[in-house]
Amino acid sequence: MAEVWYDCIDQNCDGNDGDRDNDGYVDAGYAATCADWATINPGKQDGDCWDNIAIGRPSYAAINGFPKARTSLTYTPAPRTSPTML
Repeated sequence: MAEVWYDCIDQNCDGNDGDRDNDGYVDAGYAATCADWATINPGKQDGDCWDNIAIGRPSYAAINGFPKARTSLTYTPAPRTSPTML
């Protein structure tokens, strides 16, 4: 059965309903609305500030100071050619 995230029911019985990015933390809003979040998500902690990997956050600032990666600017190498002999 497919998981419906953040509904306080673990449909696929994998012990994870509130940690979509699987970093060990449940979203803070989820913990506030699901009284049994610790039972449904064993081993997880409260306090994830950005758990929904499907939604981009334009105001997101990396803690290391580097700009966030933009997929539109990925590097594509030129095709390799063999050297010519003189």
